[in-house]
Amino acid sequence: LKVPRGGVMKLFALLTRAAAMSTLAPPRSRQQLFDAVKELPAGAALASEFALRADGKGSPHRAALTRRFDDAKPTRVVFYRDSAAWCPYCQKLWMMLEEKDINYDVQLVNMRSYGEKPASFTNKVRGGFLPALELDGQMY
Repeated sequence: LKVPRGGVMKLFALLTRAAAMSTLAPPRSRQQLFDAVKELPAGAALASEFALRADGKGSPHRAALTRRFDDAKPTRVVFYRDSAAWCPYCQKLWMMLEEKDINYDVQLVNMRSYGEKPASFTNKVRGGFLPALELDGQMY
């Protein structure tokens, strides 16, 4: 192995720094990283948003499976939409539900390009077209 002039010293310095870094900062677990992020202002805001989303509150998000605007009103609507949130027709109906502050639950359904639609959905919706809306047990 031919090392250029001064290269051995540079390599030694690099290895020394790498060894020092590995002894100073042991690897962190995934949970330790999450806890460290939550201590930052942005991480605390995200944790708060995730907690609100779990209760059906907060800002709309494609991963939210329920939305509650008024806890006093019952949830009469089930909104069937694509699981990737790419369907523009689903987005249009989603925006309407949000704008009208209607409590609703979400059922995610694969688009045909992502696999077969579940039989529970295709039995309710002839042709399996998205979006679909269930109001008081009746499909639209």
